[in-house]
Formats: sequence, C-alpha cells, structure tokens
Amino acid sequence: MVLFTPVISLILNKIPRLFLLVILVLWFFNFWPIYIPSVAAFLFFYSGAYFAHRKVSMFTLDRFGILLMLSYSCVLLIDTFTKGDMVNSYIHNIGILLGIASMLFATRGIVGVNRAKRYLLWRRDFWMMSQNGVSIHYCPSPVV
Repeated sequence: MVLFTPVISLILNKIPRLFLLVILVLWFFNFWPIYIPSVAAFLFFYSGAYFAHRKVSMFTLDRFGILLMLSYSCVLLIDTFTKGDMVNSYIHNIGILLGIASMLFATRGIVGVNRAKRYLLWRRDFWMMSQNGVSIHYCPSPVV
C-alpha cells in the first residue's frame, strides 16, 4: 500500500470525498476488479489517510458510543442468524464498520485510565523486547 502513497496524495488533494464514497461503495458491494491490493486494504488505508489529512480524530463518533455498542451487538446477532443468506455479506460489512467504531470507543476508555495505559504499554514493550529484534505488526479485526 505504501507504493500507492503518491497516488493517494494526489487523490486527497483533488477529489477526496468522492473517492472515499466510491471506494466505500466498491468495498460494501464487494466489487473490485484487481486482486492486489484488496478493496478492504485500499479502503482502510485510504480512509486513514483521508481522516489524517482532514485532521479528524478517530474518536469523533465517541459521543454515540453506547448506541454504537448496542447497534454492533444487534448486527452481530443478525449476522450470526443470517449466515448463508444472500444479504449476509452486507450485514457483515455493516458489522465491520460498527465494530471498528465500537472498538475505538472501548479503547478510548481503556487508554483514558493512566494505570491501565501504563500496564498495557509496559507489557507490549516487554513482549517486543523478548522477540529478539523481530518486528511484528499487529492489526486487529473487530469482526471476522
């Protein structure tokens, strides 16, 4: 994805919102004519660049946090009961978006507690030092 950075920079300066909408629709309906990069990788890479470029906080939706968590729980149940149905992929994609917003809301609460933050950061640093210089990148997925 890093190879696409100049192209993404150009798009961010010319048609940022339209492109975000187009790539979101392509991801939602699972239409992507090329194999690499995947539409999900491109969408989330571009959306991160878009929000960073516009200086929008990742925690903007936190004011709807409880509603997001409840909606996410409902969508997870619906996703579970519609496995195999034709509409399940769309419900699953809605669950991914709600799950990302819900997990951001949940992590903000954890990071806000200094004691928990220090504990988690210390554990991560200790774990990374124990890997003998191996660089490991972790990217969690809220809905699999």
